Amino acid sequence: MNHIIGKEGELLAISFLERNRYRICATNFTAPIGKSSTGKTILGEIDIIAFDGQVLCFIEVKTRSYLGLYAPQDAVDAAKKLNIALTARKYLRLVGWKYKPYRFDVVTVILQQGSAPKLEILKNYFADPLRK
Repeated sequence: MNHIIGKEGELLAISFLERNRYRICATNFTAPIGKSSTGKTILGEIDIIAFDGQVLCFIEVKTRSYLGLYAPQDAVDAAKKLNIALTARKYLRLVGWKYKPYRFDVVTVILQQGSAPKLEILKNYFADPLRK
């Protein structure tokens, strides 16, 4: 059920971003970002990669079916930020995007039954944890 809500949120987020003049480059980008202690490959994922003007944005979508005690963006913890940053590094190398601006955004989606979806873009939500 959560997977279905998450996919619905990502589709709504794409439309929302396009209405806000983002240019979508990729969705659900995955790349190997390391190995586990057992030698298994760890995959990182970025929900949406898009341009906002000249800035390349790595966007995490957080969807909730109700507003609880915590805001959806609170789920983007330190481990998730590192996962996104490592995956972003792979993408940047893949496309040769060196020394150009990029940032990490979060789109929150609230899908409360009986209400229109509520979406918000949190631009530059976190700094690159890999940058010194």
